[in-house]
Amino acid sequence: MPLTARDRETGRVQMAALVDGFHRNLTHCTASSYLEASVRQDYINPFWQALGWPIGEQPGVAPSLRDVCIE
Repeated sequence: MPLTARDRETGRVQMAALVDGFHRNLTHCTASSYLEASVRQDYINPFWQALGWPIGEQPGVAPSLRDVCIE
């Protein structure tokens, strides 16, 4: 299903917030103590959600048919 203009604008706002949050927390985000799982939760999953990807639960959809499979 194509994204609407409203979806695209919402995605732009979400993406801008992610970039801003990363820059404000640059020292923390680049520290070796910042775990991969935290990066995924804080930035990667929200990045894909901003692009309209269904991240997380997809009730009623078989795992083999889901758009995104969590590893």
